[in-house]
Amino acid sequence: MDQPSLYDDIVSGTEQRASALRSLSRRSDLSNMLDGENVAEEIERVGRSQVQTGEGLLTQSPAHLLERRSSPCTLPVEHWRREVEAFQIGARGRCEPSMSQRIDWFNGWAATQELAKPGRTAYGNTLISNLPFQCSLDVADPLVTPFYIDDALLRIAETTILKSLEKH
Repeated sequence: MDQPSLYDDIVSGTEQRASALRSLSRRSDLSNMLDGENVAEEIERVGRSQVQTGEGLLTQSPAHLLERRSSPCTLPVEHWRREVEAFQIGARGRCEPSMSQRIDWFNGWAATQELAKPGRTAYGNTLISNLPFQCSLDVADPLVTPFYIDDALLRIAETTILKSLEKH
């Protein structure tokens, strides 16, 4: 099976390049004028930066889903739907296949909830209660085309209800 090109996935590509550069920098017959270790770190930093950008975009979609789910009035509903769609489009354009295994979705869910809170207070209400400990959506769900917002909202609602029932 062919390996993907270094240009197909920036995260995997930067890791492979950094590893190759480190191997070369250990060779005694080559000059260390390039400072291979530091250049390798800089290359890896590019990949990590891309992962952080992707993670930021991916946490926005669930945050807006929470805002939509928490909204008792219809005024902001379409706004939240448009926001979810906008961040999904952005995430699809920036996220590489290898990113999903590097994104901390567990901590991302906590960040998602924090992101959603200010949006709720702007409309005079609060974030939905009894949110599950873990996100009911998978890290790759917002990248799927087509992404069914109503299905995602239902999954969030179901896990919220189930958590509420566990307390009784």
